[in-house]
Amino acid sequence: MYWETIHDLQRELDQIFSSVNDPRSTYSKGVFPMINIFEKDDVLIIKTEIPSIDKKDIHIKLQGENIMISGERNISLEKNNHYHRRERKSGSFNRQFKLPYKINQDTIEAKIEDGVLTVSMNKAESEKTKVISVK
Repeated sequence: MYWETIHDLQRELDQIFSSVNDPRSTYSKGVFPMINIFEKDDVLIIKTEIPSIDKKDIHIKLQGENIMISGERNISLEKNNHYHRRERKSGSFNRQFKLPYKINQDTIEAKIEDGVLTVSMNKAESEKTKVISVK
């Protein structure tokens, strides 16, 4: 029983440390903003929560199959306050990703609503699945 408890503890520690070292994981690395990239029909969608950021401070750049989302978050600190905890950070951010396929650049749309940035883009025609009927 004693060894089983130690083995279970070791397994839990291994899971914690593997998620910290996993290059796909951004949760435990303090990366801002965390991003979801998913596909719906032939549309690739990127969603990220970026509260307290004005849309004029967000920059999106597509180059080939790489997309970069960058910006500036300015949170002013009130003078004469004694902060007991300060987790809301200010400063610039920059996230860059290789997209899973080529994008039709004319279809890219970005909007921000309730602090959530949504970037939608269609696959390039050459990347879409074509169904061929047999005659």
